[in-house]
Amino acid sequence: MLEMVTCILYPGIKVFMTSGGKEQANGIAIEKVTEIIELIPALNNEIVWDRGEKGSKMTKDNFSLKFKNGSIFDVVAVRQSTRGGRRHSGLIDEVSNIAFKYLFLFVERGHHMVANGEA
Repeated sequence: MLEMVTCILYPGIKVFMTSGGKEQANGIAIEKVTEIIELIPALNNEIVWDRGEKGSKMTKDNFSLKFKNGSIFDVVAVRQSTRGGRRHSGLIDEVSNIAFKYLFLFVERGHHMVANGEA
């Protein structure tokens, strides 16, 4: 829920979540986001549910929440091929030391944003 609220409060922010494997992380994200939206229905109004590229996706292969203010919350895999992607914030769940090293390299060049969305 913290990452969803972060996406709402900071327009244009890019937030990630990762776990041991991408499918595992997708499953956790789908389960938790569905649970949170049921508990707090107002959060559902902040998410773009359109079909296609501009809308959110919640499948076992692809998880990406796109918010009306331009923020994105998605799931990334922890592997060498995902290096170079940039995010501002993230949630790390059950990763090994080697995977953590790659994750650090993945986010270390992100810039910081202030509450009004300016860099």
